[in-house]
Amino acid sequence: MPFLKEIFGFKNLAGDVRTTVVSMLTVGAIAVIGPIVAAIWKSAKAQPVPWTVLILIGVAGIALLSAATIKLVKAEKSRQPAAPVQPAPVVYADPIPAQPDFSDPVWDQFFLESSLSSWRESLIKRGQPLMEWWTMRLDYPDKQRRESESINWLSELNRFSNQHLTDEQKQRLMQDYHSAMKMDKRYEFNMALKNAGTQPGTEDHDLAFGIACKVKLLERFRSEPTPPRQQAKLSQERERAVNECFERAAQLLKKPTVYQHGREFQGFFKAEPYKMESNEEVIKLCNLLMKAGHKHPFERIKSHVLESEMLDFLRWGNVHHELNFGKNPFHYLKGAYEWNHKVKGRPDKQLGLQEAILAELENTTPPPS
Repeated sequence: MPFLKEIFGFKNLAGDVRTTVVSMLTVGAIAVIGPIVAAIWKSAKAQPVPWTVLILIGVAGIALLSAATIKLVKAEKSRQPAAPVQPAPVVYADPIPAQPDFSDPVWDQFFLESSLSSWRESLIKRGQPLMEWWTMRLDYPDKQRRESESINWLSELNRFSNQHLTDEQKQRLMQDYHSAMKMDKRYEFNMALKNAGTQPGTEDHDLAFGIACKVKLLERFRSEPTPPRQQAKLSQERERAVNECFERAAQLLKKPTVYQHGREFQGFFKAEPYKMESNEEVIKLCNLLMKAGHKHPFERIKSHVLESEMLDFLRWGNVHHELNFGKNPFHYLKGAYEWNHKVKGRPDKQLGLQEAILAELENTTPPPS
């Protein structure tokens, strides 16, 4: 019950024990000190002079002790507080490293299309001190760092050659590079390598000699004419665009009652081949249609529109102010005649084109509405 808890609770019990102990100590102190004080008082009455002197000495000692204590307290209060010690600032390292200097020519290979000259000069600029580095006697870790940078330099040189050099230049750079250095210079360089601890016949010797020869070849390539940039293969995005256009055209040409007997070009044009980015893409698109069993879209006008002009003809027809290749199945024939005679200024081939029109008209039935 609640009142029992209050009576026998731990807190009440502890309070009673403390009270009892204090009472016992007080009684004991009075019992011990009382007889002592009574004896001193009795002795002082019997011999008052010595005890009077003793009491005065005690009072004087207490007074001196009190005065000294007060003086120390005042001196402590009057003392200026010392300036708090400021903790040393904690400096945290920046977790983001400094950005590289993109103005260095070494970055041109990643940002510029026409970066042949600047990329080549960057390779020469870093290859020359690397070549001299091999003529020095080094210990680890500098020796290991030299080998690592040499391998990285050669790897970058391979990328440069694949993108910018002709087949003949790549042959000289990758296989016939030994002839780039004259015999006397080769002997001097071999002796310098040997004095630096790189013995002939070792992998390090071949690595250093290859770098020296290829740097010399890069310097010679400066005076050679810049090779035309080889046409890159279609990127994955362009490949996807060509395939999507092919699928649209193939689906349209599956409707024989709509796009047959001369209307093949109309179905092809509705697939928007004029959005291709190069004439090569149009050629590839036509080849895909032929492989799928369809006629070549330019079969009837190949004498008026050359293979190299197909994309230009498609774009020209798409913006023509009168002709509409996607709606009228015979407009592309009229457009081919105009393209050949007026746009390109080639000899008139009207007779052959008229025969083609007549042949289509004879074999064409109006499409269903």
